[in-house]
Amino acid sequence: MDLNDVDRALDMRIIYSLTGNLPVAEFTKRISINLQSGLHFGEKSLEISFFIPEELASNREISIFLAQSNATKEGNVYFSNFGMATEDLYNGLKEVVDGSKTTILDNMYLSKGTYYLSCRFHSSDLYTVTKNVLKYSRLMEGLSVQYLGPNPGLNTILEDVKKVTRLKQIKWEAKLPDYAKKSFPFSALPDQWVFESRYMTTGEGVSEIVKTNEKIRNAEENGFKETVPGLNLYEFKFGLKEPFLKGFFSYLYDKKMIRFCRIFGYDNGALHISSLVPEVLVDNYMASMSKIADEFPDWQVSLTEVFDAV
Repeated sequence: MDLNDVDRALDMRIIYSLTGNLPVAEFTKRISINLQSGLHFGEKSLEISFFIPEELASNREISIFLAQSNATKEGNVYFSNFGMATEDLYNGLKEVVDGSKTTILDNMYLSKGTYYLSCRFHSSDLYTVTKNVLKYSRLMEGLSVQYLGPNPGLNTILEDVKKVTRLKQIKWEAKLPDYAKKSFPFSALPDQWVFESRYMTTGEGVSEIVKTNEKIRNAEENGFKETVPGLNLYEFKFGLKEPFLKGFFSYLYDKKMIRFCRIFGYDNGALHISSLVPEVLVDNYMASMSKIADEFPDWQVSLTEVFDAV
């Protein structure tokens, strides 16, 4: 199987826009700047994270913003996090992103006062997606749709990301120890599969779209919900119980690490991990992965590729 198999199965794309009294929106509108952002779902809360490269801090407006937002600096990057406290906003965005079985949130960025959210989904979810759009465009002032149509593919979608920030593609390999192959969720899956994370979360639950080379046996009993009959495409939500997966997600989510195309693939006893990371965050991402490799030596975590995303 190929790491792009989930993308090939998701044949539609939607881009939402959101305006109003939201964190950082007025700041970016005032100084006409674009900021890459991450949307992190908690149990009953939302957080938006931003990163600003150190070289931009010489701008007086940005310097004031960093001071007022209590930004933290790690290496050559400033990080800011903002809570989204309103229940209506949480419910609206949660249902828009998580209300269909196949939606993946690919990208979120803030441009001159407007947030843009880009998602992919399978056309069998079109009714659910549009129902949620119509419902929450009435309930959430400022929510609109900029595009709804065929999925042009991840490479095209990433062009939007690269207008805001340079990207590196980073790939890893981990060898599953024999004891891990017998643990859940690995034990419930066929010998080849691809997971793609639907969105980033600060909580314990992780939601994935799963594509397998063959039908999953006893899928429902193991928490795999078939989303598109005949495509071997499933939705899977799981608590972080398996130690390696728990460590991987926890390190990156605790850091509010913004990543794109968050993909796991499994083949021939090896776990293949691929992420697209903003270039200025590569050192931070490597540091987190180094901790994971040190904590789980039995998994023989190896860095296999690093290159510019083109």
